[in-house]
Amino acid sequence: MPVIFATHYPLDIGGVPNYWRVLDILKKYHTVFIMVGHGHSNVSYDFEGIPGAMSMDTYRTTAPSGFNIVTVSKKEIALTTVLNSTGTGETWYRQPFIATIQPQIEFTNLAPENVITEPKVIQISVSMSMVSGTYQIRPEMSGTAALAGSGKDWSLNLDPANYDNGNHTLTVRFNSSTGKQFTRTIQFYIENGNYPKSVWRFQAQATIIGTPVYDAKGVYFGSSDNKIHGISLTNGTPLWEPFKTAGMVLSSGCIIDTILYIGSSDRKIYGISTNSGKECWSYSTAGAVIAPVVSQDSILYFAGITFYMLSIIVPIRNYGNILQVGLLNRDQQFKTKKLSLLPGIVMYIV
Repeated sequence: MPVIFATHYPLDIGGVPNYWRVLDILKKYHTVFIMVGHGHSNVSYDFEGIPGAMSMDTYRTTAPSGFNIVTVSKKEIALTTVLNSTGTGETWYRQPFIATIQPQIEFTNLAPENVITEPKVIQISVSMSMVSGTYQIRPEMSGTAALAGSGKDWSLNLDPANYDNGNHTLTVRFNSSTGKQFTRTIQFYIENGNYPKSVWRFQAQATIIGTPVYDAKGVYFGSSDNKIHGISLTNGTPLWEPFKTAGMVLSSGCIIDTILYIGSSDRKIYGISTNSGKECWSYSTAGAVIAPVVSQDSILYFAGITFYMLSIIVPIRNYGNILQVGLLNRDQQFKTKKLSLLPGIVMYIV
């Protein structure tokens, strides 16, 4: 059965860091088209042999703006733009309907997340005979180099001394006797003995946007699957079960004593115990908190829709715009006090 896949970001190195994982799944099926967004323009794509396209948006204030009608038939996939200004359409994209599933490309002795520490011959097998093949290792290689081999069996020599330590992707491209090109990408790590070296790795199973913060025992960060993580600084193992919020955690946090303060897209900032991973308190804001949370003199500064200054201690005197503060028992329940400091800036003290 033909498959049409829709996603927000383009499935390439500029859109999604691990795009190749999605493409690996789609290639197992009869995927005929990928619809993407984000760029708000009419753009055609080739996602490793799977055709795709992006559409312009309807709400652009400057011309042109409009939408696309996608027509799928056994012959082709076509996109026709309808402009808001005229209501008329023009077909700008035509792609012949893909009749078969792509041939399988396998990295025989390289698996995702593998660490390469010494020279290695990477073996690649293809389920259909190919006439030529190239490879590209990013980020170092801006171009491609020829693969060794022929037919269904290919290889390349990979020497980690020629690459920097860290994350890399290997993309191989093959050309068939009919002129068609087939591609596959895999991700791996290089450890060549030079610095910087990785002591451990942690797989969060989601995107990490914010900068991690750390103390003497742990590293703390949020992820796009709504979780707040605490892992061991020594070996990268979890210190506690991830704390789950109701929105993506894209903010960077800060630590005061044994409390991690970090924002979430669920319109809250949280105080999480670095010892237990339990919530000490939370504070509701007017919008998603995705900006970093920073602190100075026990006052938290962060931004949602509004700029906030959130104190974790009780004010004892207020001289105009300058606060002198005293300590507060964190277990004590207390109310929010709102102070207007400057036009457009509000201070919340809890």
